[in-house]
Amino acid sequence: MRFDARRHLFVPTTGRWTAYFNNYPLGANVDSIAPPLARVLGVRAAQVSAGPLPDGEEDLLQFRTFDPVSGGADG
Repeated sequence: MRFDARRHLFVPTTGRWTAYFNNYPLGANVDSIAPPLARVLGVRAAQVSAGPLPDGEEDLLQFRTFDPVSGGADG
């Protein structure tokens, strides 16, 4: 699989959220995208991930937020 051009899509919602999507073949590197967006926009960014764990026995659901001042993960 080869992607010559990286594409980014920001989708406004009817609420106060904006969804971000990209076409990275291995998924988004949220740690390099969410913190700068949080700082520039002055808002808290959130990451929601879901999928199977590598062993395939359990599913993973992860939710993290990124602080707009520090840009670091809140937890």
